[in-house]
Amino acid sequence: MVISLTASLDETAIPFRIIQEGKVDLTDLRILKKLLEGKSLKDVSSEVGVAEKTVANRLAAMEKNEVILKKGGPIVDILHLYNYFFVAFVKLHLGAAIPEGGGRTHPITGAPMPPTPAPPSWLEVLDTMKRIDKELFAKIVRYAFVTMGTEYDIMLIISTQSIEEYTRFFSQLQRKGFIEKVWGHTVVSYAGYHYDPIAIPDPDEVEAGLRRTGTFLAKQKGLDS
Repeated sequence: MVISLTASLDETAIPFRIIQEGKVDLTDLRILKKLLEGKSLKDVSSEVGVAEKTVANRLAAMEKNEVILKKGGPIVDILHLYNYFFVAFVKLHLGAAIPEGGGRTHPITGAPMPPTPAPPSWLEVLDTMKRIDKELFAKIVRYAFVTMGTEYDIMLIISTQSIEEYTRFFSQLQRKGFIEKVWGHTVVSYAGYHYDPIAIPDPDEVEAGLRRTGTFLAKQKGLDS
């Protein structure tokens, strides 16, 4: 059966990734929402309608599945704790990183430059970046994303107390030969923007969307029968 979603995607059928991956359900979302409101486990248990032990077990499962990084940890606004907060887009020089690419010359001297072996996948690219200076990477890189649809390949979210750490990090990567350019911008708290480090999808919205999706699929099945 082929289901066409082209006619009515205006909130009729929403493919919720969190449900598709099976790592969380609506009860998990309600637990997370209550915790982010500052509720205790006892209060969460009472308001969500599950046993306190069940709440703890669900949090442990979400931590294991890396939905949450540390149950019970504080949520902080990085902009209030660090001097500098950067969003950096990185374009990889893949031609320079592939041995058989060859032909690359130094932009100033014109001399041939030796190729640098490139990791075969994006995740290994990130692992390579991390290995160059594990201590510095762990200290300043908050998030690392592979991007699509732009000329840049990787986006890094960086917080640091020192510009020197930022420049040293990218200088080390540049010397390895597979970074073509970096486009970095500072995020500033006084610009009037609010930085929200954690966002939980609204459980009621997800539930309503799932109901709409179920209704839509049932109608499609009837039409295709």
